[in-house]
Amino acid sequence: MRGSALAALVIESHVRRADNTNLRAALESSRTIGMAVGILMTTFRADRETAFALLRSTSMTLNATLRDVAGEVADTGALPVPRPSRRP
Repeated sequence: MRGSALAALVIESHVRRADNTNLRAALESSRTIGMAVGILMTTFRADRETAFALLRSTSMTLNATLRDVAGEVADTGALPVPRPSRRP
């Protein structure tokens, strides 16, 4: 095997490993978001779209990732609330 062919295989292996890692992270995020949506559906007696919209708007209000807000909902069973800003 020539050096360039070996280098190509090493690069391809690295890319596949990175893709695998990214796919696993995306799957875990998807599960967490789904769990949070289910919790919000039960808590607020809302349909799936409304629960997801609530999760998304909370994410934007808090300037946090959807994944992080969903994780908090999944961990606590409640939406995080914004902290009041301190004014000088």
